[in-house]
Amino acid sequence: MTLAASALAQLATWPDLAEAEPSCGIGRALRTAHGEIAHFHSDDHVDLYLTARAIRQFEEHLTAATAVQLVPGSQWVTLRLDVTADIHLPASTARRNSSCRP
Repeated sequence: MTLAASALAQLATWPDLAEAEPSCGIGRALRTAHGEIAHFHSDDHVDLYLTARAIRQFEEHLTAATAVQLVPGSQWVTLRLDVTADIHLPASTARRNSSCRP
């Protein structure tokens, strides 16, 4: 199982999340009743949708992490999964996001 697949499996156990086809049509997505919150497009990257508040609140930590890529003006944040321990990054980041709780 790839790192992204492991992260997807972990997040998919959250009660308010469901697997779905991503709006872009590539890979897999997780969504809440309000919209998509995660895209899994490759074996080692996860795109997470964060609230603007969460990005502002954690911007210093997000920009300091080499595994995180912020896109200016976007609420989608890309996480690079390099090692097995990284599969917890999407869950811990989503947990901090006020729009998504396990």
